[in-house]
Amino acid sequence: MSVSDILFIAVALSMDAFGVTLTNGMIYKKDSWAKRLLMPLFFACFQAIMPLTGYYVGSFFVEYIYRWSKYILFTVFFVIGLKMLIDGIKELRNPAEKEICKSLPVKTVVFQAFATSIDALAVGVGFSLEENMNIFISVMLIGLVTFILCLTALFIGRKFGDILGTKSPFAGAAILFFIAVKSLL
Repeated sequence: MSVSDILFIAVALSMDAFGVTLTNGMIYKKDSWAKRLLMPLFFACFQAIMPLTGYYVGSFFVEYIYRWSKYILFTVFFVIGLKMLIDGIKELRNPAEKEICKSLPVKTVVFQAFATSIDALAVGVGFSLEENMNIFISVMLIGLVTFILCLTALFIGRKFGDILGTKSPFAGAAILFFIAVKSLL
């Protein structure tokens, strides 16, 4: 497998993480930059660890996990999108209560990073079938591409969040609902 093939796979794998980071950047604007940088870092780490796991041990259990992955993704993103939608409605009803959507819990980022990287586990199993596959270079590229794309999404999301203002929870919820529905297809 060529480096360009790995780069295309990396971009494809990171698209869900990109969308979630974009949404998080729009909604959670009050977090420090150090905390916001956890998003690209966690997403990149999970996107790199899952193919490595799939490469070495995934063939034993990937079929079971992959069978349920679309339902796990749907549930995670639907629930988070629903929470954003409800928070946005609460904020519109009571604009004086600006405590809504101030800070993104780290455990939520970890959960999002795990959920968006399930498909990378199956990719890792596929990598194990390739001859002359350098898994370490592959997972480093996947992690690096994911980090760069999620960092970009963070800046874009922040800017759109500023532009959208009180409408950003609705835009974020719409993006997450789209990702949730897309995962079922």
